[in-house]
Amino acid sequence: MRSILKFLAITIFSLTSLVNSQPVKLEFEYIEFEKVFELTGAVEGSYTSSAKFPVFSDDAGNAVANKINADIAFAILGDFQGDILEGLEKSFNETSAMFEEFMGEDNGMGSEWFSDHNFSVDFQSDNIISLTHAYSEYMGGAHGMYNIALTSYDKSNGRALVLSDIIDMNYEAELNKIGELYFRQAAGIDLEASLSDEGFWIEDGGFAVPYNFNLIDGGVQFFFNLYSIAPYSAGSFEFVIPYAELALISFEGSYIFEFLK
Repeated sequence: MRSILKFLAITIFSLTSLVNSQPVKLEFEYIEFEKVFELTGAVEGSYTSSAKFPVFSDDAGNAVANKINADIAFAILGDFQGDILEGLEKSFNETSAMFEEFMGEDNGMGSEWFSDHNFSVDFQSDNIISLTHAYSEYMGGAHGMYNIALTSYDKSNGRALVLSDIIDMNYEAELNKIGELYFRQAAGIDLEASLSDEGFWIEDGGFAVPYNFNLIDGGVQFFFNLYSIAPYSAGSFEFVIPYAELALISFEGSYIFEFLK
């Protein structure tokens, strides 16, 4: 573990760098889409497509805004080229036709289909903006699915942050130990309990934080999606590690030092 003197030197250096940097003003407005296709008569059912997402603009020639907007469009529509609302309309029409064909085969189940994309801007500081993409769908079968994707961006260039932007990856083992403590606390699992005995697909000593994370007010938010560490019935799991807990395993220039002023 690094000495406290080195930690203080890193903190002072990082805070000075951040103070001298120029914040990027990044503004947005939310756009919403919703359409419903209904079957009536002998076979009844419906398909609902909905989406809510931010459209960004900034004061730096729109380069950063365009980058984030493109990421959002790809998350919703994949490789579709064109206006996102037009893409949602096209997807709705195609899925409605598929739903009508499915119901016409008298499957006897899954008569209420839906797909929903919901983006939220959860946090914004001088240098960071953090988004959550919540996607849920049901298109027949035993149960629906949902997924949470967390992404924090550097507002100066629109780059999505990765774990190596916030900690020294030479200390990933220490990060996992810290993460397990906060995961157990959030999930209500005793420190002495075996995670595998509690129903998780994690052997003793094998816990690893997910690379699905956001920088938010108060700490780094991590999220385990369905099926990532446990059966569907267990659900998803979220926990937050305070920034102060990560300072000693970070490095000069880490994004977390903006929050340790």
